[in-house]
Amino acid sequence: MVIKTEQLQSTAILSASYDDETEDLDVTFVNGGIYTHHGVPSEVWEAFIRAPSPGRAWHAMLKDQY
Repeated sequence: MVIKTEQLQSTAILSASYDDETEDLDVTFVNGGIYTHHGVPSEVWEAFIRAPSPGRAWHAMLKDQY
């Protein structure tokens, strides 16, 4: 199991962690909320952490999709 964690430059999102074995992506928000997204392909993880706006990327790529 390899879990990758990235601190993100965002006013809404603090960090994100990805387990490449289970394809689980945990997104931690600055308000303390944590959302777990299941079955996220590694390509989506990579695009998410490289997005110029993590909050917009979360809405567009993850919210209500995984």
